[in-house]
Parts: sequence; C-alpha cells; structure tokens
Amino acid sequence: MSTEVGAGEKPMLARFKSECPALYSSALAEAKRLQNAYVGVEHLALASLGDAASPLAAALKQIGLDAATLKRAFDKEVGSGNSYSATADATPRITAVLALAASEGKMTDRVIVRSLLLEGESLFARFLAAQGVATQKLLDVLDGTEPGEASADATRLAGRSPATASPTPTAQAPPSPPSSPSAGAGAKIQPKTAIPVTFPTPTLDQWGRDLRNLAEQGRLADAIGREREIEQMITVLARTQKSNPILLGEAGVGKTAIVEALAWRVAQGVVPPILRGKRIVELQMGALMSGPSLRGQFEERISQIVREASQAPDVILFIDEIHTIVGAGGGGGALDAAQILKPALARGEIDCIGATTQDEYDRFIRKDAALERRFSPVQIAELSEEA
Repeated sequence: MSTEVGAGEKPMLARFKSECPALYSSALAEAKRLQNAYVGVEHLALASLGDAASPLAAALKQIGLDAATLKRAFDKEVGSGNSYSATADATPRITAVLALAASEGKMTDRVIVRSLLLEGESLFARFLAAQGVATQKLLDVLDGTEPGEASADATRLAGRSPATASPTPTAQAPPSPPSSPSAGAGAKIQPKTAIPVTFPTPTLDQWGRDLRNLAEQGRLADAIGREREIEQMITVLARTQKSNPILLGEAGVGKTAIVEALAWRVAQGVVPPILRGKRIVELQMGALMSGPSLRGQFEERISQIVREASQAPDVILFIDEIHTIVGAGGGGGALDAAQILKPALARGEIDCIGATTQDEYDRFIRKDAALERRFSPVQIAELSEEA
C-alpha cells in the first residue's frame, strides 16, 4: 500500500517493512481503517489477531482462545479516530517493540509477536491482562516449550531497554525487614522489588518531583483514612480504557497527599504488580509556564516531557491543578499543553494522574471532550472527624 512512515521513525519501520512485509502492510491497513495518523502497537496487535495463520493467533488457539473474538473486543478498546494521514508516524512504543525484536537478529512475525508480549506496558498488554490471558503461557507456546521453561529467556529479553535494545541492569534493593503499612515519614524505605533502569528522562527530572524517590527517602507518608480513594485510584490505573484518574475535591482536602500516599505504597511494594517499580512524578506546571519567555520554549519542554514519559514505561505523571493545561491562569501556551498531551493519552502512551476542583473540572476539562474522556473522576471529600 502507499502509506509511508514518518521521517523520524523510518529506519526501524523500514526494516519491519523489508523483513515482515505482510505484517507491516496489515498494521498500516489497520491504522487506515481506524483513521489514525500514526501506526502503533495496537495496529500491530490487531493485524496479528486478524490473521488466522499468524503466530499470535496460533498461540492463542493452543491455549483455547479465539483470535477473531479477541480482535473484536480489542477493536472496541482501541476505538477510531478522524485524522488518517498518508504519512503515518510511528509511536515510541512500537519503535521500542521493533527495536527489541531487531535485537534478536532477523525480524520475523514470531519474534515481533514475542517482543509485543514482552514489552508488557501497552494498551494491548493491559487488554490481555483484563481478559485474563496469561502472557507467559503465550510466550511458552511461541517458544515451543512447556509452561515455565521459557521464563529465563523471557526474563533475559524483558531486561533489555526497548529504546536501545541493549542489556539493561536492574537496581536490586537489599533485603529489609517488613514495614508496617501505617508507618509514617521519617524512616527511609528499601524498595521491595528490583527497579529496572529505564529510558533516561532528563527534562522530566528537571521539571518534575519524583514522589517515589521522596518516599524512599522517608519524606512522604501514608494517608490515614484514605484507603477507599487510594484503592479507587489503583483500580483506574489498572484499566485498559480511561485509565487516568483525576482527583476532584475542594482546595485543601488532601488530593496531593493521597497521590503522595500512593507513591509511598509503591516504595513499600504494597501495590498490585502492575504498579510495582513505577515512578510517580509530579509535573511542576507553574514553573514550566512561568519560566520561558517564548511560547515555543514552553511547548518544546512539554513535548520533550511527553516523549520521555512515552519511552519510560515506569513513569506515571501527576499534574496538580490540571485545569491549567487547558488555558486557565492566563499562561501563554497553556492551551497548547493540552493539545500535546491528548494524543499521547489517547494512544495509551503515557499514564497520568490529575487533580483539580469540581468547579475547575466542569469549567475546563469537561468542556474539552477529547481530554475529558481520557480521565476517570475520583471524588475526594473532606475527611470526617472519625477518620
């Protein structure tokens, strides 16, 4: 077909086209069918599910699942756009998947499907988890082994940085005694899990506040009486759709403290597996908006932060007073921040927690339908005296 790829991603997609032409064409056809101006992991997954002879369809059949049925369900998760372009840009995540596949030597449909499953952070990965599909079973079938025998190889591949396709070390925490879930600030926390070294995020590090890091230093604490709100936030983050919680409550009720409590729990290791090792980074929007004298500087900073967060699957952005990204406060370029964030949110490239008041949500977020449908509200009421 005549569709081309964006200039910035041509080398990796060109190799994909050369070595797996049928799968490449099918992925682009899915992007066109859904009227998307990009080619991403979701299109690769849909193409594989739609081919009854593909390695993915065959593996699913061996574990008793029907690829066509899963495709119909995943199609609803992905949804359609309205901005198809003859020049399709590759998303950072599909580029990472292809880089992981390329590290194995010659690209084949089977190797690409394995890389798709090993990447583990995409919309498709979340969809499989929500459907109860065991990724390791699929990997075992693809490798022609009994369940469990491929674990070492899977671990070896998963340990590589998708962006560089080179071995990636892990920062293994030393053993530490169990901590009480009610422990407060003041005591340093030893992470309970190995934290993979991921794609560098220099711009995000400059303009963000790493809450998990602060929790590990003993500078944050759990939030007493907020178990329901924290559990609701975790539930939203684990979804395949509208997986970005937005905390709604009056000023001073403790919205930021609840997000800090989640970071504290991540540092403690007392969260579901999908959140272990995550970095919750608070984006300092005030500093970002007030610093640059030129609007273009602000937009470039936001764009770079989105790029870094897209390529670092361990990052969850936290934006307090998130209504400011759609023009509140009179900051030049604030409206453009929303336009930069929305495509990445729509593709599931980034995870984000927002916080604002109900009034500001109604005035700014709700009026932007494309932004509003990416978030799931979590109501934060004032704590009762009993709590």
